[in-house]
Amino acid sequence: MDNLRRFVIVITVFLFFATSICGFLLALGYSGISKEKETTIKIDADPYKPDDDQPTSFKGNILVIVGEKSRPETDLMFVVNYDSNQNQLSFLYIPKDLKYTDPIIKETNSIGSYYSKYSAEKTASLVSSILDINIPYYINLNDNAFAKMINMFEAVNFNMPISIKYKDAYYDIDIKKNETVFDGTMALKLIQFYKTEDDTYTNTMLNYYNGKDTSRIR
Repeated sequence: MDNLRRFVIVITVFLFFATSICGFLLALGYSGISKEKETTIKIDADPYKPDDDQPTSFKGNILVIVGEKSRPETDLMFVVNYDSNQNQLSFLYIPKDLKYTDPIIKETNSIGSYYSKYSAEKTASLVSSILDINIPYYINLNDNAFAKMINMFEAVNFNMPISIKYKDAYYDIDIKKNETVFDGTMALKLIQFYKTEDDTYTNTMLNYYNGKDTSRIR
């Protein structure tokens, strides 16, 4: 992959998480964040050199997968479309419980489990075939990479509207209602939550989440 495209992909993913996570937290109940500290963000990409006959624009789709391959399902999956000529950036959320039928073995499974069984490249091909679009690029962020990205910002204080809890062999999520400080680790736990331990939901919780992954985009 050439340097320009690598840079665009890295900065695109960074901007998405910066806006989506911080925006979500602020929407729940902003209570202030320091503006005195300035943070220098370094992008791990080679400098773009026009003399290398590289293209000066980028247009394409990128599949972003958040999660560890050792777990049964991914935590977050979405497609980024970027057109540098039009200065347009858009996102399409892929619900992890979206069903697909394997044409070879004739089994129906959730798309969230496909990455753990195969690879990011094959997952991109599957999503490409489902959406009928070309997805030539993919990025996988594991837990540490996601948390480090969020930690580039100061922790945010806000009022969590409900308590969420879930624990099994892979997750240990316990976020209390009311004021909570969210750093990268807490933000990771927030996106990892997708159901309660007993799969029941109070009326209060149903105002925010109903146990289906599609409701996480609301």
